[in-house]
Amino acid sequence: MGEHLDRRHLIGTTTAVIATLASNHMAEALQGARQSLHCVVVENNTLNNDGYSVSMLAFRDLDKHLSKLSDIRKKISYRRHLKFSSTDRRKIPYAEMAIAYFVATPDLKGHIVRVDKFTNWHGHTAAARREIYFGIYRRLFDSIQHQTRSETSVHLWQRSPNGIRDQQLIDVIKEKLGPRSSVSAGGRQLEGDTDDIELLRFASLLFGTIARDLEDKGGHKRVSTTKLKIRNTLRAALRVPNLSHELLVSSGKFGVVTVSY
Repeated sequence: MGEHLDRRHLIGTTTAVIATLASNHMAEALQGARQSLHCVVVENNTLNNDGYSVSMLAFRDLDKHLSKLSDIRKKISYRRHLKFSSTDRRKIPYAEMAIAYFVATPDLKGHIVRVDKFTNWHGHTAAARREIYFGIYRRLFDSIQHQTRSETSVHLWQRSPNGIRDQQLIDVIKEKLGPRSSVSAGGRQLEGDTDDIELLRFASLLFGTIARDLEDKGGHKRVSTTKLKIRNTLRAALRVPNLSHELLVSSGKFGVVTVSY
């Protein structure tokens, strides 16, 4: 009788241990999924021009941020494509609310690599120019290297209709970030705003505003009223007089690296 009870006790204990281990494993897996690092990446200016930059918005709580941007759209009934290049005045209230959310949310962080000077760009071979281009992206992802122990998902603007140039860059980024990374390109050929590119479009607006402010230090370029309003909104939200890289870093929302080639 005692031996039978001991056997039942052993079986029950073993089952409980297995269930606990399985539960812990599932909890760890769910925690890992929640902790995945997401990066949306945009380019500003032409590659062979001084002032060219590659910028990244990095975050972990994807669902929360998508939900917030969706709520902003609904609140102001904004259904148009969000484009930095447009002069659509109806995007101003969207930009104001989205920028305020970005600044107030610690999970959202910007990273920028800006080329101050290209020396003899056209004197390089095509292979050398391509390596310079890929090198700029490698420097950008150096900024998050310490965070990539978890899975990392990167989303780029689609840069070429046939996808060949995109695939070359995707391969470079995956090699840099390792096997736990996924990289995709999209946005260019999509006709409307969808959840999977909404943060990419916001990143384009955010970093485009910064790049334009740096270009226009002398105040000689004509800038639309819409872009000026959004630029001033970003300056005010960050509490800085301009969007210089030194002030962006001091705001605590951006990391900036300046390079020359």
